[in-house]
Amino acid sequence: MRARSICNWTSFFGTSDIGFHFGPDQIGGDPWSNPKSYTEKSPLTYAKNVITPTMLIHSYNDNRCWIDQSIQMYTALRYLGVETKFILYTKGSHSFRNLGRPTIRKHRLHDMIDWFNSYLK
Repeated sequence: MRARSICNWTSFFGTSDIGFHFGPDQIGGDPWSNPKSYTEKSPLTYAKNVITPTMLIHSYNDNRCWIDQSIQMYTALRYLGVETKFILYTKGSHSFRNLGRPTIRKHRLHDMIDWFNSYLK
């Protein structure tokens, strides 16, 4: 399961509200001066190695990790034949798991429990 995460550091650099500060801090340099590290640190680079069923959870109003991060990973995994589920919440920001409405947080937890129950039981 991946929630509100980065899968492509290069696109994160150009779409996030903190990308052009956070990327250089975490990766070093920018995508033009250090493309190798941006690629090596991007989970999307390794999508071809994923075999585990994967659920992605994202909030539409997340300005920290834009929705494109989950869409890219979801598309790659589906294309590669990995069982994948993408759940998009239309309310809440990057912190919706902690600060969102209780009904949304409860629904998110039930989605996670259902996913794990279907693969771990």
